[in-house]
Amino acid sequence: MKRVLTMAALAFLAGCSASAEPVSEEALVDALKDTDVDINEFVTEDVSDSGMVPGGYQHHISIVLDEVAPSGGQFFICEEREVCDDVKGYFDALESLVGPHRYQSESGRVVAQLNSEVSQGTADKIVAAIEEF
Repeated sequence: MKRVLTMAALAFLAGCSASAEPVSEEALVDALKDTDVDINEFVTEDVSDSGMVPGGYQHHISIVLDEVAPSGGQFFICEEREVCDDVKGYFDALESLVGPHRYQSESGRVVAQLNSEVSQGTADKIVAAIEEF
């Protein structure tokens, strides 16, 4: 019985450590490129210039989507879920201004905010791409 519990605990801890892996900017961009969404441009934004968005995130990436060019969306990568919770909360509070496309990955460490004119189909593909994070 002890052996089974020990193995279960180790499996649980292995799962936790895998989910605690930092999300890299490159991994996010690659995941977005792997969708069949027409993304024209990826721009790495200066994280020290967060404007009104709560700070503390590690990466801020903007994209231009073909269907709403020159607009698109933006992504925030955080080392800690709590930081991204604050970013997502900020966009949720501005729903009437930023629109319906506000998403957070399963781990909570990636937030996406897309232009309100983006189709739901495109948004769904982007959400599927960030869920792994």
